Amino acid sequence: MIAVIGCGGAGGNIADEASRVGFATGAINFSKQDLDSLDNVPLKLRIPGSEGVGHDRDEAKRLLTKHYKMCVEWITEHFSSPSIEVIIFATSSGGGTGSSITPMLVELMIQIMPEKTYSVIVATPDLSEVDNIQANTLDTIGELSNLDISIIPVDNNQIKKYSNISTKSEIYSITNNTVINHLAKLHSYTERASKNGTFDKRDFKTTFRTKGILTFSEFDIFSTVSSTFNVSADSVANRIHEIWEKSIYVPVPKDFVTRAAVIFDGNEDMLQHINHELIFSYFDQGTPIDLFEGFYSNNEANKTMTVLSGLPWINSRLSQIDNQIEKNKDKIQQIFSRENQFQAKSTNLFKKLRVANETEESKPSSKLSAMDILKKYQN
Repeated sequence: MIAVIGCGGAGGNIADEASRVGFATGAINFSKQDLDSLDNVPLKLRIPGSEGVGHDRDEAKRLLTKHYKMCVEWITEHFSSPSIEVIIFATSSGGGTGSSITPMLVELMIQIMPEKTYSVIVATPDLSEVDNIQANTLDTIGELSNLDISIIPVDNNQIKKYSNISTKSEIYSITNNTVINHLAKLHSYTERASKNGTFDKRDFKTTFRTKGILTFSEFDIFSTVSSTFNVSADSVANRIHEIWEKSIYVPVPKDFVTRAAVIFDGNEDMLQHINHELIFSYFDQGTPIDLFEGFYSNNEANKTMTVLSGLPWINSRLSQIDNQIEKNKDKIQQIFSRENQFQAKSTNLFKKLRVANETEESKPSSKLSAMDILKKYQN
């Protein structure tokens, strides 16, 4: 039912993780090295023209514009099967390749295969990343916001903020693994029966088809039990709220939620602690306009999962980035205004020694050909 297409290096790694749980996967990149590093993705497309674009979104767009037919034909060939109903693109927001080609490809594929449901997993950088990556993020998220799809914003800054993990490799491993596990878990419920209510495939597609931000939460009630946690409807709701704010995803805005799913997988006696009114009291406008429920009997665990879709845009997170770039604006302008060349103070002292005709020197210089430049460096 689900396909994950990774664009760029970070997106490819997410697709590699998706292969592990059995999703149909593919990867698109300019870099052969990045594609070769993916051990589990069976379908790979290298866009010709460059071995990477070095965070240059404009260059990536230029190359995709030249080769877009190759890309859409490849996606159509491998992911048009009726069994694939949801196509999720994955990318980072701050790089050059994935951040640039993903919005373009999604918009093209919506026109070519409108029967599919589309979503994008986008990994946003932590605030210590350089200004160029932050600026790319603003551009990428802005372009994605114009599309009529759901966006799953994985936030590397959240991991750095709420855990002791600081290395990029560990952060990426946790975020990639978690978002794919959430997708796999949610999808698994669509294939399970329950006498108390199921979360089916139609519910899944409707949730992902809702325009706006989409996030997940999951926790085992009894794994949280401690001297300060007494199981009750209030404590369960409060725990869910805490996860919404401190998970791997961008913190959930409190304005409103359009659609949601609440799934309980555990002992039926624990259902009394799942109170929708308390859970959605987090939002200024309370409960969503549409709520899907799934209650599955399981004596081995008592897991609660929520899916929120159609959330308002992540303006506070983007404002953080915007303010950081604004704070560094003077530094950036100063760097780019400097002359990136050297001129010796003693140059004029040796003008008289040059064997150059003064008349020729007075003529305006003309543009040199590549061969003329190369000849200058020959003995």
